[in-house]
Amino acid sequence: GGLVGGWFALRAGHRQWQRDREDARTDRSHAAAMTIAESVVRLWEAVTAWQSTRDYSAFAPAYNTFSRTIAAQSLWLTDDDLGQRVRDLQELAAVFGRGASLGESSAFPPTVQVRDCTDALADALKAHVHGEPLPPYQSPPLGDAAGLSKWTPTPRSTGSATRTGQLGSSSDPPSSR
Repeated sequence: GGLVGGWFALRAGHRQWQRDREDARTDRSHAAAMTIAESVVRLWEAVTAWQSTRDYSAFAPAYNTFSRTIAAQSLWLTDDDLGQRVRDLQELAAVFGRGASLGESSAFPPTVQVRDCTDALADALKAHVHGEPLPPYQSPPLGDAAGLSKWTPTPRSTGSATRTGQLGSSSDPPSSR
């Protein structure tokens, strides 16, 4: 009897260890998402500042911080789709930054697309942290300048519902919300 009882206790302990490990991974993923969200807000603010001043020096530090943050934190994300959305914003912001640094406004994505992408990522990060399904999303067409100028991160619906980003509308600065 003791041998069988010990075997059941060992199995139960192993299952508990697996649940604890999965809970720890989920908690770490949520913490990573919150850290990424902080850098997304800074990136959004930098794009907004660049739009009003055309000063690349305001954008570069925020982009560099965002890139360093996601390089480390995205490794902890447990949702691959969310990780792809993070990489999409990084690539979109990099294309924007290259054009902004050269002053070639026609060669990079409009600020509204970058800001909309930050809003969409903020929505997805919030959903991830709260254990909800990620909102609908479509990746930016980075190799297609004409397509990018018309791109929106959320699929256009035919209904009357509109998407509200976590960071606010693309015309409102963060301090006005």
